[in-house]
Amino acid sequence: FFKHLEVEGRKSQTIASYSIAIRKFLYFHNRTALAERIETPRVRHKKRTQVSHLYWVELFEAAGKEDHGALRAQALIAVLLGTAMRLNEAINIKVGDIDWEKKRIRVIIKGGEEAYYNMILLEDMKEYVKPFIGSRGRGYLFEGNCNGHVSPRTAETLIRRVAAAAKVPNAGDVTPHVLRHSLAHWMIWEQKWPTLIVKNLLHHNRGDTTQIVDDGALRHLNTQFPGMGFHVKQVVNGSTKRRGGRRLRAVEDRGCR
Repeated sequence: FFKHLEVEGRKSQTIASYSIAIRKFLYFHNRTALAERIETPRVRHKKRTQVSHLYWVELFEAAGKEDHGALRAQALIAVLLGTAMRLNEAINIKVGDIDWEKKRIRVIIKGGEEAYYNMILLEDMKEYVKPFIGSRGRGYLFEGNCNGHVSPRTAETLIRRVAAAAKVPNAGDVTPHVLRHSLAHWMIWEQKWPTLIVKNLLHHNRGDTTQIVDDGALRHLNTQFPGMGFHVKQVVNGSTKRRGGRRLRAVEDRGCR
């Protein structure tokens, strides 16, 4: 049966789900011996796509060449890549949720809780989001026909189109969530930020990923990265490296609870 599913072209995740369902069915009917003979096929995980920081400038340039809505495209990428928020959170941002003074954006995260995303790429947020807002003082940041804001499908299509225009490798696999992981990857592997702090900045809500960093830890982080605001051109040329020899490990030890 599993071989038949492979011939049909079913994904390994689908076949594994079928095997688990069959085993549970047999256990339910007390066919324990038969159920234990069924092995769950190994799932072949697809390698997660990352947009290297070397392509971030090209993303903004390609977005600026969009025939319709260049400002919106640049602003959307600035928000997704500059804060690492989820798409559903981004499309529900209202103009009044953006606090330029405190360099953060108010959102409603999964679970309906209020949270704030820091503007990591602050200069790009200023360069692309402010002109897009213009004189608007209310309403959704990304207006559209989906309950007043742009639809997730429209946003995903836009991101893929811009990634293809920027000649990003595997552009067809680039989604808004890939941009979220791309910034996280840059923070951890290029900037060497403690994983604990990055998890907090991304608002992971699973028990094995959520870590709480208090205000003192974030203030200490700001002394290492003033304003926590970078520009993609700084990212590409490597001028965002940590100043001095102090390590952020102290933040993880002292500032977290």
